[in-house]
Amino acid sequence: MKRIVMLFLWIVSFVLILFYVVYKPEEFLIQGPLILGWVLFTLQFTYNNSEKFYLLIQRIVFNIKNPDCIWNMEVQMTGDFDREIFKKIDELFYSKDQNLKIYDISNTRKIYKLSTISFEISVKEDEGTINISVQDLEVSYRRAKNIIDKELAKIFENLQLSLKPDNNSFGLHVEFKGFNPYFGFFIRRLNASTISSFNITIKIEEDCVAVYKNSIDISTKSFQSLNNLSKDYLAFSPLD
Repeated sequence: MKRIVMLFLWIVSFVLILFYVVYKPEEFLIQGPLILGWVLFTLQFTYNNSEKFYLLIQRIVFNIKNPDCIWNMEVQMTGDFDREIFKKIDELFYSKDQNLKIYDISNTRKIYKLSTISFEISVKEDEGTINISVQDLEVSYRRAKNIIDKELAKIFENLQLSLKPDNNSFGLHVEFKGFNPYFGFFIRRLNASTISSFNITIKIEEDCVAVYKNSIDISTKSFQSLNNLSKDYLAFSPLD
């Protein structure tokens, strides 16, 4: 029903503008306030009721403002791993960045500092797992849209090819400095300041997206899924 109403409003807006521009241009300025009021009403109704239009406006606003986001990423690779696996990981990171700095925290834990991003990697020998984390990475919105696709994709692709884990799990937490646009979409008709907490979970096959008041969590079984979902959600694609 809402789609029919929106279609009707846009048709009327188009007809009004076309009629006065083509057939009665001399009255266009006189009728301008009426036409403008109708168009603004149409835009407001569409903004309040169309998910795609709302997220399009948010995308434009965020691209203009380019606000900062804070990233935390957790990856677990399961297999038969022990501390000797660091030899392969060292080689892989050196091939990525010749200016790499490695900090040995312990025999089973290291920090790899590349020129643009740092990873903390630990091995749990009793469980045979490798845990990789990126903590409190503060990047701009536009930078956040590109960082996975252009920087992390190759790293994790090479890690998986080299280490050959049996299973993977990927988690990404993005905290918005300010208003979470997805939170805004779900509570547009409410007063956001009166809501202390909020959570909605969206299942996408085996993957999961959780929307909170100031953040988004994405959990997947593969990096490709994380890549696709993170790019979609940071680009404010519709929540189909």
